Amino acid sequence: MKKWTKLTAMLASAALLCSSMPLMQASALWYWGDAPTDYFRSSMQKLDGKGMISATDVDYELYAQHISEDIVTEETNPETGEKETVTKHIETDKLYFIIPKTNVLRYVLRDHADAEQAAEIVQTIFPDYQPTEHWSDELIYDLYVSDINYRTEENSAKLKQELAKAGLISHYYTWGQVGYYQDMLYGQEVCPTGGDWLLTYDPEPFGYQPVFDAEQVEQYLEENEIDCTVQKVVEPDNYWDTPSGKREIVHYQIIPNGEMSFVDQFALGADIYEKFGYRIGLTCLETVAELEAVGENGLEMLGDANVDCDTDISDAILTARYAAEDTAVKLTEIGISNADMNGDGIVNGADSTAIVRKIARLE
Repeated sequence: MKKWTKLTAMLASAALLCSSMPLMQASALWYWGDAPTDYFRSSMQKLDGKGMISATDVDYELYAQHISEDIVTEETNPETGEKETVTKHIETDKLYFIIPKTNVLRYVLRDHADAEQAAEIVQTIFPDYQPTEHWSDELIYDLYVSDINYRTEENSAKLKQELAKAGLISHYYTWGQVGYYQDMLYGQEVCPTGGDWLLTYDPEPFGYQPVFDAEQVEQYLEENEIDCTVQKVVEPDNYWDTPSGKREIVHYQIIPNGEMSFVDQFALGADIYEKFGYRIGLTCLETVAELEAVGENGLEMLGDANVDCDTDISDAILTARYAAEDTAVKLTEIGISNADMNGDGIVNGADSTAIVRKIARLE
């Protein structure tokens, strides 16, 4: 049986996990993974919850993602017993929150790079700290820094430059560029009948907040000409029996009378929270999953073909040799991206010339 955890409680746990101590994935059941935060910021719509999804002072960001796709599965026909290909269309939305890890630096070693050499470089800048191998990949290392005096952009930039000049890393993420995240599904994947609504409120709310007043909300909707209906819903609790039978669950839903996007529904919920203090009864599965997402790499710098955090004539020469198919020249994936000055997906003589012009400040 799947368990459910209130989002506000999970955020309270997250506040503790964002302390200076190294984090253990197994100890945080609410935790889906961690990923560069730019992945969310660049590909999703940011939301303003107006404090609705928060029980702590932890900093977080909210994002929405609409999903519309066809899923093909193999199912057994109950009448014939034969396997059939079935296509189902999914329309759903995901709500993500991320909590940036402002006390962590992350670097990814190149294949065959010396991890001990990288650790020695770390020690020259952060003498009291040791990098920790990430649970998901032996090439990924996180540096947890508890002392706020060490958590400066200057120290981060210096570490990036030293590791890059030594040819040890392929990716680098500075403070706050990786973060915890959680997601929630809403839509047909949650309730195929359409009976589950985002704006759902418990009459006995979790934690300290006002008891939901349906008449008050109905008046608010009417005064602001919002075409929605407040509906009281009573249903059996399938997970809790009483001596007299199943307990009943009572909650309230604000149901749009016409088309209303997930983002607009969420915005209405945030406005109602700001006005009356009522929180949406959002829940998340207690489970653990993994997701690898590529976000903002600190080594991305146009013209830096050799990935040493500097652009000079050696990069122009290296790019020209690579364009001429010199077999002695090996560029990393990020080096190729950096060398592609005009972004056309091809590294050629034009890119080498563009690097020279950049060095000469002609562009």
